[in-house]
Amino acid sequence: MGAYQFKSGAHIPKGVSAEGIMAERDRIEHDFGKATIEHAVDAVLKDPDGYPNLRAFGPADEGAAMRQGIAEAEAEPDADVSLLFENAYANPPASLQHDLAELRRILGGDVG
Repeated sequence: MGAYQFKSGAHIPKGVSAEGIMAERDRIEHDFGKATIEHAVDAVLKDPDGYPNLRAFGPADEGAAMRQGIAEAEAEPDADVSLLFENAYANPPASLQHDLAELRRILGGDVG
């Protein structure tokens, strides 16, 4: 297998090298038995200084990233409960439409 190359146009943080990424990936594979996203996250969380190449792709300010994520989630529109009611069953019970209408009545009709 040839040398690893980043995708054309990929944003690569300063100081990160393909060789560094591959070395860290190999360590994760050795330590966890398989190199997966979950294992990479676990490795970086356990030893952030030991994985500088992978860590460089994370946010510089974790607290700000968390606050931004919460703000974005809170700005999402309310869920449309009909998506759940209309897609939850392969063979919906006969009472399904009645139950959805009752939920809309209880919640003031503003449920999708």
